[in-house]
Amino acid sequence: MIRIFRRIIDSTDCLSIYKTDGKYQVPSATFINELSFGFAYLLEKQLSVFIDQSDSIVLALDSSTSARVLPVCALLAIDTATNSEFLISLVDTTAKKAVEIFEMVVLTLQKEKIYEKLGRKLSFILSDGAASQLKANSLLKSKFEADFDRTVNIVRCHMHIGAIMEKRCFDRYISLDTYSVFEALQTSKILFGSRLVSSFSASSRKSEFLAELSRDYPGVRIPSTTFRTDTGSRYSVASSNSMSLLLFETTIKKVVERYK
Repeated sequence: MIRIFRRIIDSTDCLSIYKTDGKYQVPSATFINELSFGFAYLLEKQLSVFIDQSDSIVLALDSSTSARVLPVCALLAIDTATNSEFLISLVDTTAKKAVEIFEMVVLTLQKEKIYEKLGRKLSFILSDGAASQLKANSLLKSKFEADFDRTVNIVRCHMHIGAIMEKRCFDRYISLDTYSVFEALQTSKILFGSRLVSSFSASSRKSEFLAELSRDYPGVRIPSTTFRTDTGSRYSVASSNSMSLLLFETTIKKVVERYK
């Protein structure tokens, strides 16, 4: 690896700015391409060492939309002893069915040249609770157990489970005769839950609310996340805002009454 970078550094395939011992150079396309290869090689070796030093590995899978054209699936290796993790790959994929997800994961591990090495130490497969993903996990479990004669367990992410449970409980408010609860939580999220660093929102009264809260509770450090928004916050939004509504009812009324 050192020899590769030494060769890149000493490369003469550059456009000279100054003709003084060639110390100042503009990198050429060849230089950039070789440097890119060097980093890819380094990451490959680091991933290999990470797996070698682990006694038991969790393969974590998570797909999400992004700014790219296609959704992205992240594959991570997690050391069960140290809880440290290493990103194996980010894969642009159209896979939606269980078999497609299964094939994408296997091909990615083979492409990264770690299928055999990871398979011998794989103990858990971790993902969210999407139906197609869980079926894909079962296929992966069967393949790894057959190929490496070891037990592989499937684990569902507890954070995803918590978010789903909260959403189902929250959705109950809409179907019951307590729509006002749903309405209060939605309104408080819009008025007081916006992020102060985000773009301007005409309906946001968060700064005003925090200022009033500071006056009502002098000397107390007021967190800016008293109310939360579900933009970038997937967990405990409804429960957190419910608590804030009960705790700061008087302050909320002061702010809201100004706009009657």
